[in-house]
Amino acid sequence: SHVLVSYPLGPRSFLTAFRGAFYNSTLESLLHDPRSNVLIVHGDRDDFTGINNYDAWTDDLRTITEGEGKGKLEVVQVDSGNHYWGDEGPRSVLIAALQSFV
Repeated sequence: SHVLVSYPLGPRSFLTAFRGAFYNSTLESLLHDPRSNVLIVHGDRDDFTGINNYDAWTDDLRTITEGEGKGKLEVVQVDSGNHYWGDEGPRSVLIAALQSFV
C-alpha cells in the first residue's frame, strides 16, 4: 500500500532532480500490479499544484486501474485543503481518509 498526500506535481521536476518522468512511470507500473493499493489525498487549494492539474493527473491514473487485474486507486479531494493542511477542518478530513485507508 502507498499513500501520496499533496503530491507536488508542479515542482516535482525540481524536487526529483529532473526525474519526474521516472516517478510517474514508477507509479503507473505500481497501478498495473493487482496487489497494489494506492491512496492519493489532495486539497482543492494546494499552493503548489492547481486543482485542474490534479484532476487531469488523477483521471489519467484512474484509466490505468480500469479493468481486471489492476491495482486499486482511491483519490480523495478535500475541500479547502491546501498543501500544508494547516486548517483544522480540511486536516480532519485528511486524517479520516488516512484512517479509513489504513
